[in-house]
This record gives sequence, structure tokens and C-alpha cells, in this order.
Amino acid sequence: MISKSKYSIPFFEFEIFRDFRGVLRHAVFTRKTKPENTRSIQKILNTKAKPIFFKNQLHGIETVAIKKGSTLASLDRGINCLGDIFMTNLKEIPLGIRIADCASILLFDPMKRVIANIHAGWKGLAKRIIRHAIKQMAEKFDSKPENIFAGISPMLGVCCSSFSNPEIELPKFLHNYIAEENHVNLWAIAESHLRECGVKQAHIENPRICTFCNPEHFNSFRRDKTDERFCTVIMLR
Repeated sequence: MISKSKYSIPFFEFEIFRDFRGVLRHAVFTRKTKPENTRSIQKILNTKAKPIFFKNQLHGIETVAIKKGSTLASLDRGINCLGDIFMTNLKEIPLGIRIADCASILLFDPMKRVIANIHAGWKGLAKRIIRHAIKQMAEKFDSKPENIFAGISPMLGVCCSSFSNPEIELPKFLHNYIAEENHVNLWAIAESHLRECGVKQAHIENPRICTFCNPEHFNSFRRDKTDERFCTVIMLR
């Protein structure tokens, strides 16, 4: 993940998407650019289209797919729906996810020109949200997992992801990711779920940056007990 700045707006980009700059725009914004700062987001993505965000993210697997003819495709400011997965094959639809310890997982299929943005906290990972998102990309847009590239945003690291009793709180299939002192390796869960779905290891970028440990860049609910969020946005052009 590369640190950048433009128009005095700091942000990050995934190196995994570098070869697709002609057809793809994306950014991991810092805590200095709140999701409500649509003008700043539009400047970085070089678009007149306002980013869309869920009214509420539910820590589930609810999906909103925006296709040709969808009423969502004509909106010019936010959307009033609930969910945790956005996906589209339309240009100039900036898909945003708000985070502060959960991951945003950006997906891009360059063969079918499809993007997705996933809100994946530990609850979503426990519900196999990555598998659901990739399945939806296949069903709705005919994407194949081996063609998908994935960028995993900064999220709560294994250093700071302590649970009260992870063997009870997490389903059995995640118990292998329980580390010392009841910490859970959410980084490894996200990566392994992508691979299990058929995404190639060479197509996955995970900077393994902990939100809790980097207060200068990222919000962290566990650290600050705040409702403030930073965001990621991805858009086809």
C-alpha cells in the first residue's frame, strides 16, 4: 500500500491495482477525510459522481448490486439502504465503505470489469462474507475468482484484537486463528478466505496495518470509543 497526497489530501493506494489505473480508481482515505467529505473524495477519484455509502452497515452479508437499469445507478447523493457489500459493473459509481477496526476489502475483476467493496469485521468474517461476495460476483456478473484482485484495508491487527473468550465467540472454523492471550488473527482470516474462494495469492495485497496502532492515520473504535470512521472508495472509469 502506497502513501500519497493530492490537493493536500492524504490517502493510500494498493499496489495490486497499479496496472489498472486506466479503468479503475480507488483510495484508502485517512481519518482526515471523513466519509461526509464528498468533495475531497471526488477530487481524489477525479469524478463528478458523489460516493455512495450504506445508511447503516449491519455486520452481515447483505449485498447491493448496482447494474444497468438499477434505480441506485442514477442517485447523486448517498443511498438509504442497509448492507455490507456493494458491487457494480457500471462506470462512475464510487462505492464507499466506512471503517474503524473492521476491514474494507476492495475487489476488482479486470476481465468482466466488475468491482466490489466489502465491510468485513470479525462478525462478517464469521458469516463468511468474503465467500458470499465472490459468489454474488459470479452469479450477478459472471466473474471468476481466479481473475479477481483484492486489496485488504488497514484493520485491527492480531496485536490488538483481543477477545473475552474467542473459542465461544467465534465459530469452530475460525479457531485455528486464535493466537496467544485470546487474540485473533483477523488479517490471516481475510487472506485465507480469499484464497479458499479461488483468488490467487499473487492477486492479494494485505499491508497488515493495524488501525489501533496507527492513530495518526486511522480511526479505531477500540482505541478511541468513537463513532468517527475513515473510508475506502473504489470506482470504475
